[in-house]
Amino acid sequence: MTRNKILIIVLGFMLMFAYGCVDKAFEPITDSLEDNHTRWKSLGISDYSMVQSQLCFCAYGGSKMIIHVRNNKIVSIQDSAGDFQVPQEHWQWFRTIDQLFETAISAKNGKPNSFSVEFDKEYGFPNYFWVDPVAQAADEEYGYSTTGFRALK
Repeated sequence: MTRNKILIIVLGFMLMFAYGCVDKAFEPITDSLEDNHTRWKSLGISDYSMVQSQLCFCAYGGSKMIIHVRNNKIVSIQDSAGDFQVPQEHWQWFRTIDQLFETAISAKNGKPNSFSVEFDKEYGFPNYFWVDPVAQAADEEYGYSTTGFRALK
């Protein structure tokens, strides 16, 4: 057997071994809201924090807020500088990860004029989505940007 053949065989085994060691959590994510929602649910994460901005013409529009979620429910929201707590009666304008999925799926199913979504590469949740329900209407567009996700134990 020639030296080149041995090298090719050794390299082939090394590639097969390396492929078998790839962490399945980093497999490519689909563009499907439903598939990514299933993936998110399978992770079983119910306690986390994240930074979220509403993208809208609204009271907190564009402001980065730190949201703490326990048992899949929002338990506190404060501005990203830590200067003030958002009153509980205003929490309805922010979303848990499950609520982001529900809002995005509902918006998409409503056949909006424009809809775009991007997913977190590690966890699969929508880290950005934007909806323009009606082409000729003004200021009814909305969306969410979610960054800084941290699963809590």
